[in-house]
Amino acid sequence: MPESRVPVFAISLFLISGLCQAAVVETWIQPVVPAGSVPAAPTPAPAAKGKKKSPGTAKPPATAPSRPMIAAGDSGLVELTSGSRFPAAEIAIAKDRLDRSMVRLGSGRPFPLTGAKAEDRVTKLEATYIVPGTATIGVQLTPVAIDRKGPEFEAYLAELGASEAQADRQKKKETKKAAREIAIATAKAFVGVHDPTGRMKVESGGPSPADPLDLPLEFTVEGDPLALRAGGSATAVLLQGKLPVPNHPVRMSLGSGQTSVLSTDAAGRVSLTTLAEGRLLLAASTIRRVTKDEKKKSELYKKADWESLTTSLSLEVLAAAPAQTPAPTPTPRAKPKKK
Repeated sequence: MPESRVPVFAISLFLISGLCQAAVVETWIQPVVPAGSVPAAPTPAPAAKGKKKSPGTAKPPATAPSRPMIAAGDSGLVELTSGSRFPAAEIAIAKDRLDRSMVRLGSGRPFPLTGAKAEDRVTKLEATYIVPGTATIGVQLTPVAIDRKGPEFEAYLAELGASEAQADRQKKKETKKAAREIAIATAKAFVGVHDPTGRMKVESGGPSPADPLDLPLEFTVEGDPLALRAGGSATAVLLQGKLPVPNHPVRMSLGSGQTSVLSTDAAGRVSLTTLAEGRLLLAASTIRRVTKDEKKKSELYKKADWESLTTSLSLEVLAAAPAQTPAPTPTPRAKPKKK
């Protein structure tokens, strides 16, 4: 029998394909870890008799992590897929559509995802996790040209929340004019990596989950993205070229199928409150007109009217933390009676 696996985190990005010409189709990467992979607190190796414990030995954590994690040094399966309704897989992404892929962990250089192979509705890749910590996984697809009729393009802009582009087309009386779009999609997710021996130290000083991956458009998360709990809150930041994108619509989808539209604030932050347990997807898109210089310099952009950037971030919200039982208040001792 094949090993039972539990999908933990998902990267999702938006891609237009033949699946649905008028709608935005979601595409996501899903790292997979073995079932029951919540690591126990490691036990350090016993010291040899007559020798003191080495000062360089890392101490095990006081409590075991409560989230599924992958062991440092292991390789993990990653599944890339797309669908019209997150998180249902419908179409695999062709290998030649992968432009960039990376796993960033610790202070070393990012490693690419490898071994892309399409199987049924998913494309399977492999990620290698070298050291313990929080791994950031990123994907960028190659640009794709999409031709749309006027009303279809208008409906697409409305779905993206691209009100400025709609207003521009209306001002130029182009609402019935067909459009060619160059679409570039990126996505991210985070995965926890642990050391089962308890002897490896988590590197400090390297990039954190809050640092961008230098993608054209991307989300970052303030705080620990792997410590989200039901009933809690989180803050994500939308960046384009490392700069915050203020007052911009953000689409949020839950694993349960519920969807809603949020907005970034003046600093590009979007607040997520009263989180629900399960998978959570954030997505956003920007779109702009292609310049005359771009048309001259690139064959791909020669006949293009618009360029869109779309990104997404998938997070996993854990169950609410168990209620802490308060320690009993000690009963004050009676003062001894005087004789």
